[in-house]
Amino acid sequence: MLRSVYAGYIENLKWFIWFVVAAGIGTLVYGFLRKKWQKVTCYVFLALGVLFILRVYWYWGIMNIQYTSYSSVMVWGTCFLILSILILFSVLCFKKYGLTKRLYAVAGLVIIFITPLGSNNALFSNYNNLYFLAPVVLGSIMDLALAYNVKEKEGRRKIWRFSALPIAFVSGLLVLVVLFQTFMFHIFFVFGDVGITGEAKAVVPGNERLAGIYTTEANAKGIGELTAFFKEFDLKDKACIVWSHSPILYYALDLECAIGHTWPMLDSYSYAEFVGDLTDNEEYPIVIYEAQYYPDLLSNAEKLDDKTYWISELLDEGEYQEVFRNQYYVVCVPEN
Repeated sequence: MLRSVYAGYIENLKWFIWFVVAAGIGTLVYGFLRKKWQKVTCYVFLALGVLFILRVYWYWGIMNIQYTSYSSVMVWGTCFLILSILILFSVLCFKKYGLTKRLYAVAGLVIIFITPLGSNNALFSNYNNLYFLAPVVLGSIMDLALAYNVKEKEGRRKIWRFSALPIAFVSGLLVLVVLFQTFMFHIFFVFGDVGITGEAKAVVPGNERLAGIYTTEANAKGIGELTAFFKEFDLKDKACIVWSHSPILYYALDLECAIGHTWPMLDSYSYAEFVGDLTDNEEYPIVIYEAQYYPDLLSNAEKLDDKTYWISELLDEGEYQEVFRNQYYVVCVPEN
C-alpha cells in the first residue's frame, strides 16, 4: 500500500521538476530587475516557458485531451499534490505566516500523508480531498507572493534580492493547468473501463441498468453479450463471484455477491477474509472472470497469486463448466 503511494509521487516527480526549474530561473532573473517593464517582461518569458513545457508534454503524451482515460489528469493531480506539500511546508517554516494559516497547513499535510494509508487506492484518496487542499494551497500561494515581495528601502539597494512572485506566478500557471484538465475530465469522463482505451460513445445494448452510461463500442458489445446470456438463462439474483476489475457487473447484471467484497482482487480484502468467505458458502456460486487476465482458470493455467489459486481450486472442486466466453468475460457454473 505504501509502495503504491510513494510510487505515485516518484513516477510523476520528473514532470514537476521542470516547473521548479522554470520558477528557479525566474526567481534568479527577477531578483536583478528593478524597472516595472523589466519585471513584466520576466513574467511574459515565464509564461512562454511554461507553455513550452506544456508543448513538450503534449508531444510526450503527458498533456493530452483523452478525457475518457485517467491519464489526462493523473499526472497533473499528482503535480498539484507535490506543489501542495512544498507550499504547506513553506508555511510552517517561515515566520511571516500566522497561527491560523499554520494550523491549516498542518491539517493539509495530515490529509496528504495520512488519508492514503490503508485505502489501497494509491493517491486517489488525496485527489478526492482536493476540495479542502485546493483553497488552502491557493491562499498560501497568494500569501507567499505578498509576504516575500518586500520593497527595498531608500539607501539600501542590493544587486540581487529575493522575491517569491515568480514562484507564485509559475505555481499559479500550474494550478490553472490542473483546473482546466480536471474540469474537462469532469465533463467528459464516463464509465471507467479498466485496461480499455478508446472513445466512450456507445451504450450497452439490452441492459436497462446501464442506460445512459457510455463506454467503448467493444466493451459495450462485450457487456451486452454477457447481459443477454444472463437474461436467456435467468441467472438474475444468483450468488456470484466476479473475479475481475469490473465490480460494476454486480450492479449491471443484478447479481448477489457470494463473498464479503465486490472487488476481491484488491489487497485491502485480505487473503484470510477471502478464504473464509469462500469456505462459508453452502452452495457453489457462479464465477465470472476476465478472459484477458486469466485465459483458462479451469485448467489452472494461471496461478498469479494465492487468491487466484483459490479461485482455480474452487472451479476444480465444484467441477465447474464454462458456459459463456467472449472477448472480455468468461462465465463458469458448477456441475450441480
